[in-house]
Amino acid sequence: MTKRPPAGSTGDFYTEQLGGAYGLYTTYNVIEEAAGPLEFRLDGGYSRADGQRDHSAYDLWQTDLYVGYRPDEHQLLALEFHASRFDGDDPGRLSIAQFEQNPNQSTTPFNKDWVDRYSAVLRYERDFGDGWLFQGKGWYTHQEIDTLGLPFLVNQDFNNGGVDLRMRKNWGDGTIFQGSTLTFGGVVYHGDGPYTQRFATPDSGRDDETGPIRVDQDRSSDYQAIFFENIFRLGKFHIVPSFRLDHETVEVDEHISPFAGGPGQRPLASPSADHWVPLWGIGLGNDFGDRNETYFSASSGWRPTRWFDLSSPFQNIAPGHPSDPFHSLDFELGVHGAPFRGFWYDLGLFWMEFDNRTETRQFSPTEFIIVNTGSTRHRGLEGELSYDFLARFQHPPVAQTVAADEKNVIDKNPAPVPGGMEKFHPLQLIVFSNVQFLDATFTESDIPDQVGKTPAFAPDFLWKGGISFRKEHCFNIMLSAVYVSEQFWSDANTAASPFPGAPPTPAKLPAYKVLDLSGEYYLTKNLRVFGGISNLTDEKYYSRVFFNGSIEPAPRLSGYAGLSLAF
Repeated sequence: MTKRPPAGSTGDFYTEQLGGAYGLYTTYNVIEEAAGPLEFRLDGGYSRADGQRDHSAYDLWQTDLYVGYRPDEHQLLALEFHASRFDGDDPGRLSIAQFEQNPNQSTTPFNKDWVDRYSAVLRYERDFGDGWLFQGKGWYTHQEIDTLGLPFLVNQDFNNGGVDLRMRKNWGDGTIFQGSTLTFGGVVYHGDGPYTQRFATPDSGRDDETGPIRVDQDRSSDYQAIFFENIFRLGKFHIVPSFRLDHETVEVDEHISPFAGGPGQRPLASPSADHWVPLWGIGLGNDFGDRNETYFSASSGWRPTRWFDLSSPFQNIAPGHPSDPFHSLDFELGVHGAPFRGFWYDLGLFWMEFDNRTETRQFSPTEFIIVNTGSTRHRGLEGELSYDFLARFQHPPVAQTVAADEKNVIDKNPAPVPGGMEKFHPLQLIVFSNVQFLDATFTESDIPDQVGKTPAFAPDFLWKGGISFRKEHCFNIMLSAVYVSEQFWSDANTAASPFPGAPPTPAKLPAYKVLDLSGEYYLTKNLRVFGGISNLTDEKYYSRVFFNGSIEPAPRLSGYAGLSLAF
């Protein structure tokens, strides 16, 4: 999301410097101004670290530029530019035995990743009055993702651009529908992403083209959508119907493939997919009591087709069997509010159905097709609350007024004395908590004995919470924690060995808990120091397991500290 300078800022500058364990260093700097019709913001940052694991160092550069012109208070013409570059080592993934022995070891001491991304956005906004607002943008993005994962070097170049146009109309003034809003618009997008995979050596660089090519593909996607949404307000009740029509065309042209074009192999193919997908949503809300609301929502969704769904460099997907997108149906019912000072709560029930899930069906050691077999159901409860134990003892100042005179008149009424509420920063002692109970299962599948199993990465219980003692623009000390119950890492719910001879990774990820401590303190109005400790108890755990059972260890105990200056 692009940040814009605050209205009235006159050459504001901000810098942040941070250092930490394992060679971590980060710098982030901003200069911005919005004192007239022209406004701009320029930021730049750099981050590097040696990494906790062997062969896990990285460097990251990024910059963002925003330039806006407001010919009057009703219009904005803006240009944005974003650029970033990442160079990093890839330590690889581990078997369960390697993880237990030394989670910091690297199994791929020569692998590397490079990512370059450049993006330009042109925006125009206009308030036509009478509740009408137009927002339009056009964008172009170029991204290069190169990966050295021996014995291969993969080069992917992505180029995409599009236009997004939308209108908003506030309506209903003077009627029972006062406060209603209509939004409608459309999106057009085109992207291409050629893919090349070639054989490489440990000395290969990202631009090395000397190795024999194993895979060469041209890939393209086109997407269009129209949508509308309206908020109908009837006193304390509101209803929000919405509709969206999506259309996608996805194509892959094979030029070189290890599975096609050779003796005894299938011909090279150009698989494609073309889908029209109507989507809908409905939301209901009703205010009751003192700052409470009940809510209900129902909506449909889908996952667009991926290029790898049509033609994969890793397995032979027989052409003529492109997968249809899988669809979802989501329901949520709940209540939330802030019934008294310092307290917030949100309690909701949810039910989600995922149909037409993609599964891989294997005919032989080298023949696969992608088929849509499998449906899952996810249901559960989510709850959130926070409470400021000091709120009841805080007494915000009452805005004072002075009698109207020739020098201090606002519509002939007494004018408030400035500097009251905006400078009120009370002490706060806030406890917050979020909990989720989940019941997920396969309800349909063509795979034998799959029905009744639990989808991957669907823990029964998840909790996040903490406590914060703070005073805005003065200090903040926060202790936070997360607990995740055990969960399966594969839909098959079975153990698997990542490579021959390795012990199988258990079917379930063990439960884990992580505590973090952070704090900040303002030495002056503009000078702040901050720091923190991540994984305070040095928990040894993993939360990512890949399809073959290989493990990516989670970060262990580490710390950081820094300072920021604004003027």
